[in-house]
Amino acid sequence: MNKYTPIISTHDATHCQYTHHQHDHSIANHSHENCVHDTHTHSIAKRIADAELECQRRGVRWTALRSDVLTLILQAAQPVGAYDLLAKMAHQGRPPAPPTVYRSLDFLLEQGFIHRLTSINAFVPCCHPRYGHQAAFLICTRCHRVDEAESHDLQHVLESLAKQGGFLPQQTTIEVAGLCVSCQKTEFAENAASTQSDTPRSKETTLKKPRKTKVQL
Repeated sequence: MNKYTPIISTHDATHCQYTHHQHDHSIANHSHENCVHDTHTHSIAKRIADAELECQRRGVRWTALRSDVLTLILQAAQPVGAYDLLAKMAHQGRPPAPPTVYRSLDFLLEQGFIHRLTSINAFVPCCHPRYGHQAAFLICTRCHRVDEAESHDLQHVLESLAKQGGFLPQQTTIEVAGLCVSCQKTEFAENAASTQSDTPRSKETTLKKPRKTKVQL
């Protein structure tokens, strides 16, 4: 099991967990004060189409390889590393040169379409790609689920602290290690079962009636 440690790293990101039937995952028009989003709840086709349109709007190139890399990250149930991406593409019969994949990852990070989780050196999709925001990720150390948390209160606190120190922040990513709700229940049940099995059983004491002895005269 990977050991995660809470860390603050520098990468552009956003914060937000929901089901895609409740919210629009498009890049534009998103406003939440405080919420948590599952980074892997999304319509992949729509996210790819949105990314391509956003690149056109920004005047940057959207290539087939960049689309393939983003698609694999969106399809992954857990954070995925660069080596995993290379292995998956090779397994699909289209092994790319590693430098081109790394450049694609850098591009997707720069455009805010994905995030790098520094503590585990892996990538997750951005819930709502955009510029100029802080991200907080809740990483389950048991099942490796990642939720993206959005809090304007947290953003204001970080900005205030930076201002007090005369520091100009550019990107901020906060990673918090712990257990998701499901794994908390599982671990609680396992601990309860373990405690019960370790408890010695009480020994029952059986009092035997004394035997009657016949005395012959």
